[in-house]
Amino acid sequence: MSKALDLTGKRFGKLVAVQVDESNISKKRKWVCICDCGNSVSVTTNNLRSGQTKSCGCLVYETKNQTHGMKQTRIYGIWCGMKKRCNNPNDKSYAHYGKKGIKVCKEWENDFVAFNCWSLLNGYSDELTIDRIDVNKGYSPENCRWITHAEQQGNRTNTIRITIDGEEKTVAEWSKETGINNKIIYQRYHRAVMNGKTVSKKDVFSKDLCKRRVAQYTTNGELVKIWDCAADAGRNGYSRTAINQCCKGKLKTSYGYVWKYAGE
Repeated sequence: MSKALDLTGKRFGKLVAVQVDESNISKKRKWVCICDCGNSVSVTTNNLRSGQTKSCGCLVYETKNQTHGMKQTRIYGIWCGMKKRCNNPNDKSYAHYGKKGIKVCKEWENDFVAFNCWSLLNGYSDELTIDRIDVNKGYSPENCRWITHAEQQGNRTNTIRITIDGEEKTVAEWSKETGINNKIIYQRYHRAVMNGKTVSKKDVFSKDLCKRRVAQYTTNGELVKIWDCAADAGRNGYSRTAINQCCKGKLKTSYGYVWKYAGE
């Protein structure tokens, strides 16, 4: 028995074969195809290969002004939104896209049908959002994928841009440069901003931040001991979290002692 032909992704006239039609009950194999006009249709292998079927039927009615008929769909809105944030200076997201040099590839820029076909061939569904694999590159077939909202949320710290000592980069870029975890960088940056500081590299990347010494005092102000860090005190029966809360001024005492970062 000969091996069944795989037509996935192949074009036949205005049709692109997407997948085998599993709902087909006839003996002849059929393929779910997407037409350039946006419609889907089920066509037999023989009709595709022979050229007997070249469209969903729209060729018969096609006129010069005919459109794809998908302007009300979610995926069309995604395509429009993608172009707006890259091309329209008045769009609220333009500063993070078009102004940064992020563009839509020529293949998709003026061809919704091409974008729609790529999407359907690459797992698009109404529960997914478009995502750029490399945040420094634009929208193109080789740099885009469809992921869930949860996955995109998890990737968010990679795309946040922060300015340190006047230099702007994504958190992921700072992490790659310094070897410090994304979340730690963002937490330190956020802490400095909340304290009203102009953020410097010392505020975010200093090794001293990883191991700040803490001083333990009695309530009368007498120095008991200076610990290498809160974690060191924590290993000796004190609460590391409570010590840090005291050092930040959120608690007055812990275990009957006053705690401060050494030197403050």
